[in-house]
Amino acid sequence: MFCGSCGNDVPEGVTVCPKCGLDLTSTPETQESSGTPTGGATTTGAMGGGGYRDSNSGATWLVKIPFENDALVDLATIHSWAKTRKIKPDTIIVDTTTDITYSAKQVPGVYSDKDHTTALLLSYFLGTLGVDRFYLGQTGLGIGKLLTGGGCLVWWIIDIVQIATRKVTDSSGRPLA
Repeated sequence: MFCGSCGNDVPEGVTVCPKCGLDLTSTPETQESSGTPTGGATTTGAMGGGGYRDSNSGATWLVKIPFENDALVDLATIHSWAKTRKIKPDTIIVDTTTDITYSAKQVPGVYSDKDHTTALLLSYFLGTLGVDRFYLGQTGLGIGKLLTGGGCLVWWIIDIVQIATRKVTDSSGRPLA
């Protein structure tokens, strides 16, 4: 059987998907291992992964995370995975409606249009003037850094570390690409 939520191969007799926690006893989305989808589901047509998409779930993206099973998810899940860093900007994502392959940073709205390397260089060279925060669209923080000289250099050092470790987001809360 396959889980109708995440597409994970589930052994016979298991009542809860070990990957996503879906109760398999009460859902019509569970597919038989014969490959015939049930409950209005359609095959993804994407490369491998054993993915099935339930027509009512809105899951139209096949996410290929290295060393994990491929997962069929909706766009909101991709957004949350990017924010929690489960996926990276170069993670392979397939649009199952068109079978077009993208990297996660190419999917609109998932990652910021601001570049991580640019933000890091701006923070290192011009961070005491707040240019890095202006670049990220955080005008208030940029003015604060400008007026305090990067918080007497302490704020400047903290920002360099935070940007280098990818803990800083743009003004919309999206992770940097």
